[in-house]
Amino acid sequence: MKKHLLSLATLILAFSLSTFAQDTPPPATDVVLKQAYAQAKKENKKVLLMFHASWCGWCKKMDASLEDPSCKKFFDDNYVIAHLDVLEQPAKANLENPGSLDQLKAFKGEKSGLPFG
Repeated sequence: MKKHLLSLATLILAFSLSTFAQDTPPPATDVVLKQAYAQAKKENKKVLLMFHASWCGWCKKMDASLEDPSCKKFFDDNYVIAHLDVLEQPAKANLENPGSLDQLKAFKGEKSGLPFG
């Protein structure tokens, strides 16, 4: 009986830890951009790269606008939309795509505010 309770407790602990563990977002250049450019080439589209952050209200408005029925078809037909999370608050730094700040700087957007695309 004790053995079963111990096994059950271990299972519950392992499950709860995996539920709260957060995966690192994919790297900006090696994964996100490569996938977006490959898909765009395959579908004969352009890439719309949007830099955003979880705290950014304007970023949420931009995402909502891209999903608005009045313009969604246009963007879906012409663009592959890729997001890079950047400039997060220290407590949420784990949400940033590794290398996203370097990409933001490469596009000269570090002083432009978010969303930047």
